[in-house]
Amino acid sequence: MDQLYAPALTHLSVSGSGPYDYVERLIDRSKYQLSSLDFGGEGYDIVDRLDISSLARKTPRLKSLSVYNLSSSNLRTVFELLAPLGHLSDAEALYVVVLEKAKLVQGGDHLDTLKTMMNLAETYLFQSRWKEAESLFVVVVEKSKRMLGDDHPDTLVTMANLASTYRDQGRLKDAEALQVMVAEKRKRLLGEDHPSTLTVMSNLAQTYREQSRLDDAEALLLAVVEKWKQKKEDDHPFTLRSMSHLAVTYWKQGRWKDAELLQIVTIEKMKTVLGDDHLWTLDNMENLANTYKDQGRLKDAEALCVEVIEKMKRMNGGGRPRTLVAMKNLAATYRALGRLNDAEALEAVLEKI
Repeated sequence: MDQLYAPALTHLSVSGSGPYDYVERLIDRSKYQLSSLDFGGEGYDIVDRLDISSLARKTPRLKSLSVYNLSSSNLRTVFELLAPLGHLSDAEALYVVVLEKAKLVQGGDHLDTLKTMMNLAETYLFQSRWKEAESLFVVVVEKSKRMLGDDHPDTLVTMANLASTYRDQGRLKDAEALQVMVAEKRKRLLGEDHPSTLTVMSNLAQTYREQSRLDDAEALLLAVVEKWKQKKEDDHPFTLRSMSHLAVTYWKQGRWKDAELLQIVTIEKMKTVLGDDHLWTLDNMENLANTYKDQGRLKDAEALCVEVIEKMKRMNGGGRPRTLVAMKNLAATYRALGRLNDAEALEAVLEKI
């Protein structure tokens, strides 16, 4: 449930007092990062295969994308909007092109090259390819420390993502140590209420949860959610993500009604803010299905599992780790319903993947 991964958006800078315009912020960032690079035809071929209008209709936050030209200045923007929608193969292929071009044009130690390397690592993280992600993050951390210093924001971003990679591999003590270090540095440099500080605190809470330190996880997530709400960012994606983690913590504590109520609220907000097919939305729907199952509401759980699996298959195919987890949960639900033939048939499919 709630298979761990570091959201590819954790490194974004969020500031200001009003609602964040997601696409505008990405485009501003991408202009800085990619404006000097010429990707040629190969990168654009990948982009040209995508139905941007269709993607925009699926996700409200993408609607303004179509008014921009798909040039090198916003190629990264297109990528960052692909990954959460499940277009991971296209995202990875695009970043491989970006990275190779960046190495040729700017060199392996250029800051833009390091950022692109980090972004490719995040793509691997989305696909649960943790060793590949880890190897890239380690390189970027070491180079960032040497070129920028231990306390530079970009260094801390990569350290935080490396910590998430450790956590996903079950190296919880390594993850905790790195997350605590990043959290302390960000508190000192940026303040306790800064979005970057809140992000790493939320990630640390997930590590606590995986260590079965549920009370510590709950306390930290309650503080994070409250700080986001104090910023009047109740509907911000990071607020919603922290709320979903809090709901999972309630579920782990056996507080199923508390988990259910929070998951329902979060799902509705995510559908509005991120879209019905966003991976975070589907994650939360899968979590709610498990909450239903543990309360004996097996038919509700089944319906939600089937919906999630169909959407995941449509987005990224049947063999992705996140899809497989959802399929295993559905098989368990079939068994609980006494539908052993259905359960065995689905388990047979899983064995072949």
